[in-house]
Amino acid sequence: MNDRRTIEGAWLPGHLGQGVLDPRAEEGKLTPMIAFLQRGAWCLVLGSLMLVGCSPGGEGGSVRGDADGVGADRFAEGMGVADSDLGEYWVEFACSADGVPLGTLAFELFAKEAPGSTRAFLRLVDLGTYDGTLINRVEREFLLQGGGDTLRPDPLGIRGLVGAQGMTREHHYGILGWAAPAAREFIICLAESPRVWALDHQGQLPLGHLISGVEVLEGLANVETRHGADNQRSVPVSALRVDSARALKGEAPRGEVIERPRPDLRGAPERVGVRHIRISFRGRGRGQERGVTRTREEAELLAQGVLTRIQSGEISFSDAARRWSEDPPLPTTGEPVLRRISNFGVVDVPAQRARQDAPRMLNTYIGELALRLRSGELSREDLLRMQGLKAIEIGEWIQATALERREEVNSPAYTEVAFALRVGEVGLVVFDRFRCPDGWYLVERLE
Repeated sequence: MNDRRTIEGAWLPGHLGQGVLDPRAEEGKLTPMIAFLQRGAWCLVLGSLMLVGCSPGGEGGSVRGDADGVGADRFAEGMGVADSDLGEYWVEFACSADGVPLGTLAFELFAKEAPGSTRAFLRLVDLGTYDGTLINRVEREFLLQGGGDTLRPDPLGIRGLVGAQGMTREHHYGILGWAAPAAREFIICLAESPRVWALDHQGQLPLGHLISGVEVLEGLANVETRHGADNQRSVPVSALRVDSARALKGEAPRGEVIERPRPDLRGAPERVGVRHIRISFRGRGRGQERGVTRTREEAELLAQGVLTRIQSGEISFSDAARRWSEDPPLPTTGEPVLRRISNFGVVDVPAQRARQDAPRMLNTYIGELALRLRSGELSREDLLRMQGLKAIEIGEWIQATALERREEVNSPAYTEVAFALRVGEVGLVVFDRFRCPDGWYLVERLE
């Protein structure tokens, strides 16, 4: 491939100036060509017009303007669209799976809070940068990611330099943002989950939010995925594409409720109460931290044997947990911890948000106390006393908000077994490095 350099969205061939021909040696060859070019002048004009219509973003995308007929790269600085006018534009993605159209996603951009990012994103959209690009990552409880190109990963030279001027927006379902660092690829949040909310504190910058197309987004979010090179199950089996992306001016679609639809559980409960015995092996998951020495084969034999003894009535579930479980029982009762497990697609948002925010709330408060300690306003004893009281207060808030739930989904396989059991039954979750990576679980359903 020829060496090429990019100048603000336009190609500069690296071979220009190399291998220059001697004009005198070639003069005889050029004379008949001049006559041909004169006769084909109109063809050249038409060809020039076609070239102007080609996207500098490569891959044959077209440069588009709006109904006003504005030319190429109209959102570049100094091309007429001021920061104050950016809010008049919205973006539409037309998506497909294996070539079958799914519909469109419409996004309103956060032009006021992040004009730099908004302008850069509108430029990328308007230059056809996203047309025909793959959505290469989908994680149902997290996000999807797409818009990449290995040949031109940063066509505008952004390189993560787009600032978050006054950004107060948070990440929620339907939020559009940059993949980190900001350059070209985008993300769309697919859930209300701790992983999504954590983006607020990882330097991620929201660009906008979904205003139409929940059904299309759900179609993308629920595709079958396989494991990638990083061992994460996030690679779509179907070829998901943004067939076209358009920056549109004027009235955007309104009125659709933007939230993740509740799943159709077909009569199954939203949550079940279970307790478990975890049997791990050397070098696997949390077993490594606890100094477990048994081999994988020994762990499997032990799990099968304990299950048989519990089901036959030879030993109670509680006694088996105290003897063999890698997860410690409750210190107050000695019983295994009761865990209320949510069915697939069911999210206890208040409970998860409370646990997500609690450590940060306490750390912020401790930081404020430390400032008062350094100023002499508080003694060290005062600081420790107030810190303890605040921890109790936050703990009570978590308990009230979470309705005493322990919203813990250990693995997909764990959830499947938990919901397949009847009350009082005990089942076995088999170790799998993707679907149940921490060992074998004996699960008893209580409610």
